Amino acid sequence: MAFIIGSLHALPQDTDGPYCSGNATSLRSYILEGFKTEGTNKEAALQYYTGGTYLDEVGVKCQVAITSTLDTSHWTALFADPAVEFGKNLAYNAGYMWVDIVNYVYFTAATVPQNDWAFFVSYLLGDFSIRLFYHDDTPQQNDL
Repeated sequence: MAFIIGSLHALPQDTDGPYCSGNATSLRSYILEGFKTEGTNKEAALQYYTGGTYLDEVGVKCQVAITSTLDTSHWTALFADPAVEFGKNLAYNAGYMWVDIVNYVYFTAATVPQNDWAFFVSYLLGDFSIRLFYHDDTPQQNDL
């Protein structure tokens, strides 16, 4: 799930990719909280139930993100002139990819956020991988 969260989070904000990523993150968080609940089974069940409410949105948003943003026309254009297209992807995403590499180098299993090394590694791998195949050429707006 972390690979999907990382890769679809890298898609543009005006697509369903970030929504899929956010919903999948919420689903995961509630399920993990259910496992950690030390109270009654009722409290754990409530965490599982709340996490399950995101399941439909995860399925819909992820499917739409993949079939609309990463549709066959995208892949056809990418492999029609791979040297140019992969070069553009690397040029647009070099900074993001560099940050992924730096995170791999400087974080350890003991220092990673939330102490979840497997999630961290999979998330970064998903983010790095999708950036090889996709770039967002729309300008970013900063809300100041």
